[in-house]
Amino acid sequence: MLNVYSDSTGSAIRILSTLESIPSPIGYLGGNFNCPSELWDPEYSCRNSPLAEVLANFAYQHGLYYRQLGCPTHYPANGDNPSIIDLVFLPGNDEESIISIGKHSESDHCSFFVELRFPILTGNKPPSIKAGSEADTEFTSDIMDGLNVIAGLATPQSRDDAH
Repeated sequence: MLNVYSDSTGSAIRILSTLESIPSPIGYLGGNFNCPSELWDPEYSCRNSPLAEVLANFAYQHGLYYRQLGCPTHYPANGDNPSIIDLVFLPGNDEESIISIGKHSESDHCSFFVELRFPILTGNKPPSIKAGSEADTEFTSDIMDGLNVIAGLATPQSRDDAH
């Protein structure tokens, strides 16, 4: 799963396009791409981002397809016409995931919610780590360290302390 914020210069799109390897399969690619284009917004007739094709090609190369959200997601504060720059790409065989658009509120963007079907990894076994293995210990340690950084928690002494 890749949740993306790309600034107005397309930094994240440029980074994605230059990655030599990326864990796959990708079950979700979405976020605020700041990439206006007629590719996802047929009503948009202003400046199309030159990075739209780059983003669309990256998604396609990873078996992902743009999912229509059905309404604008960005309402510029300056009163310009609303557009779709918040995007969701899902695997081509995903017919079951549900996308809902929230209401436009204080932000100039509408939130969107994606209920992914599971398992995302069709045709493969879901990723797993054998309990008690070195990988399990490292993964658990990384999670506990992350909790400590995010919430300022004392570092849990054991896996049971993290619950």
